[in-house]
Amino acid sequence: MYLVNNESGLEFARSHLLAINRLQYLSATPDRGLRERLTLAELQQYTTFLKFLLVLFEGLVNVFAIFGIDDEHVIIPPLVNNNLAVSNLRDANVGDFTDFYKLTTQIHEIWPMFTGIVECLGKIKHIEQQQDNRRFLIESAISQTLRVDQSVSHDGVCLTVESVEATCHSVTAIRETLAKTRLGEWNTGDLINLERCVSLQGRLDGHLVQGHVDATATCKSVTETGGSWLLTFQINQQFAPLIIEKGSVCINGISLTVFDVGIDRFSVAIIPYTYEQTNIGHVQAGSTVNIEFDVLGKYVQRNLSLLNKEH
Repeated sequence: MYLVNNESGLEFARSHLLAINRLQYLSATPDRGLRERLTLAELQQYTTFLKFLLVLFEGLVNVFAIFGIDDEHVIIPPLVNNNLAVSNLRDANVGDFTDFYKLTTQIHEIWPMFTGIVECLGKIKHIEQQQDNRRFLIESAISQTLRVDQSVSHDGVCLTVESVEATCHSVTAIRETLAKTRLGEWNTGDLINLERCVSLQGRLDGHLVQGHVDATATCKSVTETGGSWLLTFQINQQFAPLIIEKGSVCINGISLTVFDVGIDRFSVAIIPYTYEQTNIGHVQAGSTVNIEFDVLGKYVQRNLSLLNKEH
């Protein structure tokens, strides 16, 4: 085991026993032999980066924990167990890791996910104002297949089904949702994009979407280009790090590929099928749309900001 003499170094070593044990021997570099031990500073650098990767991994675990689950909230125990000493992992066997998982006491709730592949259009039949909330009655081809407490994406916003009546279902948007999305602009007769949450037993034709809208964007232009449509949107500059060339973005619940990325704007191309089967065909210059950025990009941005604060 790596040995240190000063108090702060000793405390660091105690809290990172497993990482230190695994990282102390690395491949040879120009200034270090093949099995020469790392310095404390090098260990701190590697373990900080390792913690960053573990947070990303935790996010992916939450995403893929819904494997095989359709239209349900899922509960799984987290991989945390204070009864198993980290210092003993070097000598652990398979049975130890089984106990490591079984002995967990806390429960995490994993929320449904979507893919940004719109199933059908829904039509708003009635809107009822309930204090600060708005209740919507929506008619669609999938409404009769829904059940109470099921999560459905409505223009990219994850809402819970409250009732099902023949070909209609109802949902409620609270004040927070109305403030951060364009649901406050919905009117009777409007068409909205609908998608039930995904089962990862099937294909992920779009990208992983949470149904948690980050902001709204304004359409700056719509250009028809010989059978397809080019739409350009403007966003707040604070979201610029979350948009990358050829990356994914969810617009009104539709998974789309981004290009021509600028500081405060980006473009997407719409094929005829998407134009006809979703409400993107109703978006015009000046229209407001719901935007959800890629969840992995948000994890990276969050953790980089935390790392910068630590230094």
